[in-house]
Amino acid sequence: MPLGGNDGKQPLTGNWQKRCWPANVKSTAKDIEKFEDANIGIVTGRPSGVTVVDIDTDDPRVIVQIIERFGGERKTNLRPEFPVDIQADGALVVVPPSIRPRGPHEGKAYRFIRGPAGRT
Repeated sequence: MPLGGNDGKQPLTGNWQKRCWPANVKSTAKDIEKFEDANIGIVTGRPSGVTVVDIDTDDPRVIVQIIERFGGERKTNLRPEFPVDIQADGALVVVPPSIRPRGPHEGKAYRFIRGPAGRT
């Protein structure tokens, strides 16, 4: 899914929630050509079978606790108690090698990390 906008997280195509999975090769190729400099996103939940636990801290205690307590399949914001979002049905996540266009991490690429629980 091509993403852009001021925060680099806004879908650049319409009906992104209704896109089928697996992605249609022809429409994906057209999106890549049309939005060649766009960030990359994945629709989470039932369309893709992907659930993302977006943890905005490197505190290993928080990471392990969240994985143990909240492995659910629904979109949930656990803030302010935890700096964590669970992205599932009805969500969209930005993935590497997308670049942050603004803010304190401007110009830095998103990346996957392996956490202390041994999961990526």
